[in-house]
Amino acid sequence: MADRDAAICPFLHLSFGKRKGVDKLIRWALQADLMEFSDEVAELWATQLIWFCAAADRRVRDYATRAIVRVMEEHGSVWPTLISRFSDLDDEYVIERCLAAAYASLLRKGSDSEIEKVASAIYRTFFENDSLPQNAMIRDYARP
Repeated sequence: MADRDAAICPFLHLSFGKRKGVDKLIRWALQADLMEFSDEVAELWATQLIWFCAAADRRVRDYATRAIVRVMEEHGSVWPTLISRFSDLDDEYVIERCLAAAYASLLRKGSDSEIEKVASAIYRTFFENDSLPQNAMIRDYARP
């Protein structure tokens, strides 16, 4: 984690606000018409944005979280895959932001069946084997 953060944190901090790749991925998510793209595109876009939540710069994390919510509003069925992908990560803050974005996007547009599938995936990942996360925020966001 220290090696990863030593590379990614300065990059995200220094490139945010410069209208480069980081800005474009976030701002497109916040401003574009997102109605016409596939679950695969949503998954890839959200994966990149979730990695932005590893930033030490709170501006990057906050805008990335809002962008994730917006990208995933119409693609709630992808959340079980994303939650599974990030649940074993060694960065609890990224897991926390992933769960918060899942909650927010499902609250905004999720169908009952999508919410049920995500809740089942979260239960299997965090609660089924009594492997409760030590981080209280992760437990709170994951609580069904």
